[in-house]
Amino acid sequence: MFSLRKTLYGTTLTAAVILCVVLMMGVRQYSLAGRYDSIIDQSEKLIFQFATIRDHVTESLLAGRYQQLGPIVEEIESLNTALSGLLENSLIPGEYKLTFINQVDLSGIVLLLRKIEAETDKQSLANELNVKMRLLGDRLMRFDRIIVGQAKATLVRFQNVVIGGLAIVLCIFSFLLVLWYRKLAVPIIGIARQIQKDDSGKAPLQYDSQAFDELSLLASTHSQLQEQWLDSSEKAVTYQAQAELLFSSTDDALFLVDAQGEVLKANEAAARFLGRDLDVIHGFSVVSLFFNDIGSNQASQLVKALQADESSSFHVLPDGFGKRIRFKISFPECGAPSLCLVVAQKGDDQNAGLSDLTIRVCGLAAIGELCSGVVHEVSNLINGIINYGQVLLDEFGQQEKDSAKVGLLSNMVRDGERAATVLHQVQYLAREQGKAKDSVPMATVVGEALSLVDQLLKNDGIILDVAFPIELPAVHVNKEHMHLVFLNVFMNARHALNERFPARDEQKKLEVHGEVVYSEGRNWLRSSVTDWGVGVEPEVLSSLMEPFFSTKGKDGGTGLGLTISKFLVEENGGKLSVDSVAGNHTTVLLDLPVVAGS
Repeated sequence: MFSLRKTLYGTTLTAAVILCVVLMMGVRQYSLAGRYDSIIDQSEKLIFQFATIRDHVTESLLAGRYQQLGPIVEEIESLNTALSGLLENSLIPGEYKLTFINQVDLSGIVLLLRKIEAETDKQSLANELNVKMRLLGDRLMRFDRIIVGQAKATLVRFQNVVIGGLAIVLCIFSFLLVLWYRKLAVPIIGIARQIQKDDSGKAPLQYDSQAFDELSLLASTHSQLQEQWLDSSEKAVTYQAQAELLFSSTDDALFLVDAQGEVLKANEAAARFLGRDLDVIHGFSVVSLFFNDIGSNQASQLVKALQADESSSFHVLPDGFGKRIRFKISFPECGAPSLCLVVAQKGDDQNAGLSDLTIRVCGLAAIGELCSGVVHEVSNLINGIINYGQVLLDEFGQQEKDSAKVGLLSNMVRDGERAATVLHQVQYLAREQGKAKDSVPMATVVGEALSLVDQLLKNDGIILDVAFPIELPAVHVNKEHMHLVFLNVFMNARHALNERFPARDEQKKLEVHGEVVYSEGRNWLRSSVTDWGVGVEPEVLSSLMEPFFSTKGKDGGTGLGLTISKFLVEENGGKLSVDSVAGNHTTVLLDLPVVAGS
């Protein structure tokens, strides 16, 4: 794994160090070039000085003016001084100095000049002087060529080092570009393709494990947030569906009231209780529905209870009812003080106390109503994000084709569309359910219910085994009720499997099978859901269908899932039963009568 930040910092630092070294070497090269230019200049002056001396000597010898050779001695001594100054330069290797000194005999030339001036055999001495002068000229020319060649070789070496350093910098940046392409660009392209192919918006993002740490962390965090959001949305839908079912099926008169006391929603029992149509009740003040004079002492108790923002229970005698009515005012615990539930019961003896089931409806109904509004608001916000993103995408798409900005905007629009799709599914499940029954294939119902939890099961590593042949006979049921039943059963199975197997395991299986069985003189379509989870203890098995009984702990569930599921199955003419072995498995059997002739 690589860190984008560390890779960038490390590469920049390395390149900076190499460039600094190259710069220092460039300065060094400039200094050396100047010093070598000085040596070459001295060498050329030395050669010119020697050429002048040689011309003087040749001219004196040819003219026979030997007396003029004496002053030339001083010129040779000056030449010797200049040569000594040149040889003291540290850039000239020591081996060159020793070789040159051994080959140059200036003192011998001086002695010959003085001998020629004093001796009578001048011709032989002049010939010897010419030989020495010629050798000295050759040595000086060769020395000059060696110095010039060395200077050029040194400068070329420095240039090679500088070019090599620049080549290293270029290689480092080329490697960085390749690294970024493989570990940043390629994973981003892969994620973009996943988003484009995933129409459901439920699949987590898969990323290359060799990508940069920052990209891996981003994709992993996105997937975790997506899973949590989907899980929360499905739970909200389940809770709302449960609340809606309890709201409509209870015999108590229920009124969902806003902060101004107006009825937002009421159940059929409330319409029967008041003797009015359900549509007429909505929008009325709950106080005016029971009291003609809302300023009376009896009405004031209800008004004060609605304004207190605290749950309360009291008895009053409304106008025209002839009996005292018990009102139960409940506010949700989820922090939504703008909603409350009013429960009305006739008589002091027949319904002296509210059941636990009715009391729990207060919170669930308010939460369901609040979630429905939140889904609507979030859907509007996401649509706005998609529209703004599309506008920016159109603008940048014309100016910067294939740029990173266009890719990011495209991802934003696609993610928004995925979120909108999930919200549409939530709204579909959260809508008010009808009571109509149709002849439907149970395989289709099971498949649709599994599609809602399929991604959650995959994320938890649960192995799904579905054997539900499509050719099984149809059943006459309310399709939406069956969706809720299977959704509750699947979520319970998931909890049990995760409790026994926190990580992935070969035994972490959920089996969903369908078959036709004969019982009580008729054919039944049996749907069995078996999870190989923690199972249920024998002493609590008989209590699973009771309201508010839960094996998930205090915060694990509502305790209403199987209660509502049993009620729904029986409403559709079926039977629901549970068989379990603690520490081994749990099987939920759902039997529904087969449609005659199917």
